[in-house]
Amino acid sequence: MVLVTAVLAVSVAGVLAQSGGNAAALDPDGVGGQGSRAVAVLLGDRGVSVQRVGTVEAARTAARSAGGSVTVFLPLPATVPTTQLSRLAGIAGASLVVIAPDPTALHVLAPEILAGGAAAVRERAPQCAVPAAVAAGGADLGGDTYRLQAGSAAGAAGCYPAAGRASLVTGVGPARRVTVLGTARPFTNDALGRRGNAALALGLLGAGRRVVWLRPRAGEGADAGEAASGRQGLVALLPDRLLLALAQGAVAVVLLALWRARRLGPVVAEQLPVTVRSMETTEGRARLYRTSSARASAASALREGTRRRLRRRLGLAPDAPPSALLDVVVERTPHSAGEVAALLCGDAPVSEAALVRLADEVDALAEEVLSGVVKT
Repeated sequence: MVLVTAVLAVSVAGVLAQSGGNAAALDPDGVGGQGSRAVAVLLGDRGVSVQRVGTVEAARTAARSAGGSVTVFLPLPATVPTTQLSRLAGIAGASLVVIAPDPTALHVLAPEILAGGAAAVRERAPQCAVPAAVAAGGADLGGDTYRLQAGSAAGAAGCYPAAGRASLVTGVGPARRVTVLGTARPFTNDALGRRGNAALALGLLGAGRRVVWLRPRAGEGADAGEAASGRQGLVALLPDRLLLALAQGAVAVVLLALWRARRLGPVVAEQLPVTVRSMETTEGRARLYRTSSARASAASALREGTRRRLRRRLGLAPDAPPSALLDVVVERTPHSAGEVAALLCGDAPVSEAALVRLADEVDALAEEVLSGVVKT
């Protein structure tokens, strides 16, 4: 048990350490390699305010308070509940920039954009007329790829082709512009200074006066209405990696229990502290019968033992009926069928003396049968 606890503790610590390193990924306050603090600072230097929010409701409120000219940035769409995506898509007048949405999120946020395959992330040329892409030039794009539906609105375009599909697609909806990228590489601190990544990130996010950065942290995934209704419990507040570590620990405990319960090798014979003779066991059971006056049980055990011994010595089947045994015994002894039946299958004795007499007579009958005395 100590070993299991130690393994579980190490697993949880490793997962927490790993999740801690990724907790600030694409966060405007994250200063690590995968954070986006540098983009937020550059946007601020250009006069574009960056407001990080943790829920869709907060993003809607912030976009409405901006009074237009606002860009809503969703770097991790998987952190937003699917039921909330339609509310995010309904923000009128705001541009929406989304990083690598899954097909469900893509259908809700940008139904005119279809998912394609996957491609390696590397430097690619824009090959389109989108102003932000033209100004940036070559940038690190790839990852998920997309295509526009036939008959898309004017102004829709695909950029940075990869494997025959676009890894950056911008489409025009009825009340907003949606831009979808297949990778978040241009927005990270590590890659911002390479090629045209910074120009592309600033061009996509800095078109308005404000950026509403929707980046939920732990415990921020549900809106206030969902939390008030009791749908956000303690488990929902735990990091997914911690839940995975606990599940792995539970599986390890079960496997260890099965391993310890499995017998490996033959049974080990242990020396008894004392030697108990078989006769002592028989005498002990007899004393128990006598103490409880269990004459019927004692007589039944005596007769059953004798019948079993006779069947085995006479070559009868173990489950042969008593009548078959009685016929053979009558043939081998001078006793009548009634006498043999009374001894081997009769009533219980009414006294201890009768039980002793029955034991003697049954033993004598068995000796006669086994000694081969034939009826005359």
